[in-house]
Amino acid sequence: METLGNGHPIELQTLPKSLPSNSDVCSDSAPKKRRRNNPFVRIARGLWRYGPTGNIFWCHKLNGRNVWTNLQTTDRKRAMATSTLMEYAGCPNGHTEIFAWPGTGSPGLAGAAQPMPLPVATPEPAPAAKFAPEASGPAAATAQPSIPTTTIHSGHSLHSLVEKFRAGSGHLSASTREKFDSHFNVLARYLNFDLEVTSIKLADMRELKSKLSEGRKPSSVNDILFKALSALFQIAVEDGILTESPLAKLKRAKKGETERQQPTWEQAERIVAEVATKARESSLIVNLMRNFGVGQAEIEQLRGEHFDLAKGLVHFRRKKTGKFFDVPIFPHSKALVEELKNKGRLGVGRPVVEWREPRAALAAACRRLEFPVYGPRGLRRCFIIHALEIGVDPRVVARWQGHKDATLILKVYGKYIDPAHELRQAQKMVTSTNSAAVISAPETNKNDDEPPP
Repeated sequence: METLGNGHPIELQTLPKSLPSNSDVCSDSAPKKRRRNNPFVRIARGLWRYGPTGNIFWCHKLNGRNVWTNLQTTDRKRAMATSTLMEYAGCPNGHTEIFAWPGTGSPGLAGAAQPMPLPVATPEPAPAAKFAPEASGPAAATAQPSIPTTTIHSGHSLHSLVEKFRAGSGHLSASTREKFDSHFNVLARYLNFDLEVTSIKLADMRELKSKLSEGRKPSSVNDILFKALSALFQIAVEDGILTESPLAKLKRAKKGETERQQPTWEQAERIVAEVATKARESSLIVNLMRNFGVGQAEIEQLRGEHFDLAKGLVHFRRKKTGKFFDVPIFPHSKALVEELKNKGRLGVGRPVVEWREPRAALAAACRRLEFPVYGPRGLRRCFIIHALEIGVDPRVVARWQGHKDATLILKVYGKYIDPAHELRQAQKMVTSTNSAAVISAPETNKNDDEPPP
């Protein structure tokens, strides 16, 4: 018992030995026991610490869905303040202004006491134009498109998403990054990059698609929209700025039917022989393409040890996936394999052919034979169509191409039907008169009243 200055006794309160636990807040020094394989630990209301990096994430509801936002900090107090500001800024009225203190200390501690600015109502700015004005005149033809630079950004504009994409695209090759920059420059001609991402709607994307389709191939339009612009919207979705990409329900530009030509099996044999008269090395390349139905990339990577003569197989490596697939040494390919063996081209670690682009030699041979000019891929299609026409199981043909199933084989190559093959198949159809003998009906008794014997 102690007394105050006036002599009245007071009783000191003693703290309990164990404080009541608060499910919303727990100390970083003694985190809750987390479940196995769960790297997130709850450290405050709506705040979770990611174990491997220590970064704190803010989990909040948006349109009935959980949205996770990386606060880019490991300090819990800073994360609590940041999440409070973000929740305040996300109020539906939008007539608020958040003040960020520029100094290192607390407001009012450095020098004279300065009052903390309170949020004030700000007039709603006029909506920005969603589409950039199109230039006209001779200057438009010479001006080089560039992504517009801005002086004030809220952090949720297309421009900021482009910068974030560039910062995280180091794993891409230089050519791929250049391709994306080219797409962004094209988009900058039609789309205002100062625009808030949250204000972009599906109708805006339909209008943008219509403008991009003027004078461009459908494949180019799809690349600009569903590769470049979609990558920016994906970043916005991952950061919790958007719940769904505005491109999610936009239909792709329809590609026109491409008519590809390929030689028949007999024409391909004549083309290989014609190439050999002028370019011997190129003839080996086109001969391998015709005999095994593979592309230029697989032949360029072919080494002598990939020929398994004991098992009668050739191990090709698909460049797209890096996986090996086996193709048998067919009867029509044995002469070519024997020629390569006699010339010492099947040595371990040695390229089977001295690689060169066969397109020019192939085109010259087609002109001398007065054939349509076929490309290298035409020989691959020639092999696949020939295998289907002679009755090889499409699943086996797919395996010879390094595919996991026959879907692509039937979808792409099933539509090519050679007229001669169609005629041979038609001859298999027989009429009912020359098929099996017609079975005559059993005779009935002329006199129904007479009992059978």
